[in-house]
Amino acid sequence: MRVPFVHGTWKPVRAAPAGPRPRRNTNRWSAAATAIVAISAISFFYLFVLPALFPLLIPLSDPARIGIAVLLVAPLAFAMGMPFPLGLSRIAAGAETLVPWAWGVNACTSVVAAVLAMVLALHLGLTAVVVIAVLLYLCRGGCLSLIQHDPV
Repeated sequence: MRVPFVHGTWKPVRAAPAGPRPRRNTNRWSAAATAIVAISAISFFYLFVLPALFPLLIPLSDPARIGIAVLLVAPLAFAMGMPFPLGLSRIAAGAETLVPWAWGVNACTSVVAAVLAMVLALHLGLTAVVVIAVLLYLCRGGCLSLIQHDPV
């Protein structure tokens, strides 16, 4: 259960880039799409690299392995923390009354996704779950391109 703890420790850091900034002509959809591509690339990279890396880490001490786990989780946690705040700021700029709904949908899907990921991992394996997650992220990125976006 170390990984969820490590993932949670990066929440303040990963929320920082999507926080309030001086108003300028930026495209939040492009930033979210970039984050989605980063999530997909890092996840696929980990699928291929980590199985070869893990046997090399076995002889290391627990503190060293924990430190390596933190360093491995950090880039993915950082990228995964960007799409929701970017989308939330977009919603707040256009329809502020929908912000509570966005938080509610996010909370509900987070709970359902966590349980579903565990069930699927037991039946299909962790690799299949990661591939499914990446495909869902890429579908979300594809939906961004279908939405007409005017920079806020």
